[in-house]
Amino acid sequence: MEGVDGLNLRVNNLVFHKISGEKRGRVLIAMPATEHVFERTKGDVATTTTVATHFLETYNIRLQYPNLPCLENKKGQAYPMEVLRLKAGQRYKKLLNADQLQALGPSTALQ
Repeated sequence: MEGVDGLNLRVNNLVFHKISGEKRGRVLIAMPATEHVFERTKGDVATTTTVATHFLETYNIRLQYPNLPCLENKKGQAYPMEVLRLKAGQRYKKLLNADQLQALGPSTALQ
């Protein structure tokens, strides 16, 4: 999906103190947090887990919207969309297609 590359995002630091900070978006993963699997190591033991399970076990947070896609940063770390917030003051610089313009509707037009 286009439009995510290079966006400055912030992890919601009210809940996720350990991972708070600015992240730079790279790609939107089509897989939801319940299906996106990665390998993590604890000590000498490597296990396979989903993003949703990782957030539950590591941060004691059950995702409210586990079926939303994840966003991956340049390091390959996946974050559920519900824990990310767009940094203020950014704008989309590419042209919108006809469907996107129609979805915006007349309420967004300049007076």
